[in-house]
Amino acid sequence: MKNQQAVGRRALSVIAVAALGLIAGGAWAQDGEIIEFNGATSTTTPEFEVEAPWIIDWRAFSDFPQSMFLEITLLDATTGLHKGVVKETREVGTGVKMFSESGSYKLRVQSDLTRWQLLVKELSEEEAARYTPQEKEGALGNKWFRKRDD
Repeated sequence: MKNQQAVGRRALSVIAVAALGLIAGGAWAQDGEIIEFNGATSTTTPEFEVEAPWIIDWRAFSDFPQSMFLEITLLDATTGLHKGVVKETREVGTGVKMFSESGSYKLRVQSDLTRWQLLVKELSEEEAARYTPQEKEGALGNKWFRKRDD
């Protein structure tokens, strides 16, 4: 009986330490390593540290695409200051955004009826040079970056 209690306490201690590490600890990308965050509710991720250039590869899924919402915001991990909106969408989809500033960050995710996955990855200079943003096709196109016809 005492052996079972000791094993149970030891297992509980290991689980508690692992959970504490996930809550309090940050993540650091190294040599092309990918940091993954995923969920189905609003949250703020643990701190992560990256060297430029780096990307966030985001994916949004929903069983209720007519009612879903996802907003991903980049925060400075040290100050908590808003650095910018990575993506705001009401549609199922995927995308990639590249960043050219190293640092310690967190991501604030606002999610309604959406399952999401975020992959953070450092790029080599060669990979970054091959990265080219793509314009969205559709009725409106990319109205903010459309070339003028003067």
